[in-house]
Amino acid sequence: MNSSFHPNFDLMDELSQKKVPFFFMIDFLMENVEIFTENEIEKKCLKIDFKGFKTDINEQEFPREIIFESFPPSEDSYKKGFDIVQNHLKKGNSYLVNYTCKTEIKTNLSLENLYQISQAKYKVLYPENWMFFSPETFIEIIDNEVFTYPMKGTIDAEIENAADILKNNEKEKAEHYTVVDLLRNDLSMIADDVKLDEFQKIDFLKTKQKNLLAMSSKISGKLKPE
Repeated sequence: MNSSFHPNFDLMDELSQKKVPFFFMIDFLMENVEIFTENEIEKKCLKIDFKGFKTDINEQEFPREIIFESFPPSEDSYKKGFDIVQNHLKKGNSYLVNYTCKTEIKTNLSLENLYQISQAKYKVLYPENWMFFSPETFIEIIDNEVFTYPMKGTIDAEIENAADILKNNEKEKAEHYTVVDLLRNDLSMIADDVKLDEFQKIDFLKTKQKNLLAMSSKISGKLKPE
């Protein structure tokens, strides 16, 4: 890693070279970098529920009546950003953009409550700061093999023949093909014998609004010698 981004990257390099397990969090602008060794996870009261790793949490009571409202951006505000994305795509500055918007939430649930009720493959609670959850495994290393599982393309699970519609939708297919190609190329920088093991696998995701089907693939490779 390039330590010019943030001084804590030096510590990540040092721990990696010593083969000391650690957990890290980096914000989008790479201005805040938090690093925790296994012992520090408990000391900082960090709550983690990952595949194969889970910390304990004290169950908290829920309000009798739950308030949960979202305030998404207006159509005009969304379109302004959408037009910027379209303009750069047409100019060739990018060929795949994940356009997201900040959405205000009003709720009487605590972060601990949200962490408890979230059903996801991966979730983290950083007390008094934030929590997140995700269904997607980005990178996994088992023995000398590295795996990545790009997920792109979703559809309402209640739609008749939803899986077939998703797999054959021109837009969703194009996005999925693109992200698979990108990650296959990225993996080839650190691994040999890179191959596509599974393609357009359909996963079921349960959300508060509705159930979804999501499309993912599996790519693997053998780590190159250090």
